[in-house]
Amino acid sequence: MCGRFSFSIPKEKLGVRFPKMDWSSIDMESYNIAPTHSSYIIKEKGLSGKPEFMSWGIPLFDGKKTIMNARGETAFDKKIFRQGIQYNRCLIPADSYYEWKTVGKDKIPYRILPKDDTILVMAGIICRPAGSSEAGFLILTCPPNEEMSLIHRRMPVIFSDDERQERWLSDLSESEIKDMMTPLEDDTLHIYRISTRLNKVSNNFPELHLEIPEPPTLF
Repeated sequence: MCGRFSFSIPKEKLGVRFPKMDWSSIDMESYNIAPTHSSYIIKEKGLSGKPEFMSWGIPLFDGKKTIMNARGETAFDKKIFRQGIQYNRCLIPADSYYEWKTVGKDKIPYRILPKDDTILVMAGIICRPAGSSEAGFLILTCPPNEEMSLIHRRMPVIFSDDERQERWLSDLSESEIKDMMTPLEDDTLHIYRISTRLNKVSNNFPELHLEIPEPPTLF
């Protein structure tokens, strides 16, 4: 799954990565984006236009919990996701995302980002719950690649190249969409342990990105 991510990307870097888009009006730097927070998404075909600022997640039926992810393999089977994955797909740019590894009774946070220092681009869908006037985006997940399998049993669907990103926003059939629900290639992610200060949603500062050494092992 994906429980948090960060967006601290210079406009210049965004402009190089998405040259047909207008990033002049963006005004956000956040190191601890959690469900119900807002971030930028890309939804225009051809990776053009302006990014949209939208809330991450939609309320569950009881209004007390938030759905933040959708399983890519079964999204078409769920009524709440079907319209979004068929007609309202989007991309979520980030510099990294976070995941927790369970070690005994502890949950250890890790930061995950591309090894080549490119922008992380996750696959998403836009959903509007019945009876609600507000839409939100969800991050699609898939089984993990080799390195992420050591941390968690799920990971976001990540598109590392222009062709797949543009294809995701184009008109696709159900089978073509399902074919894109695959893990990122192995050995492409940089993963390292970070401070448990990330666990507190109100903590939002660059030091959250600092690496914490792994404890020594007996062997």
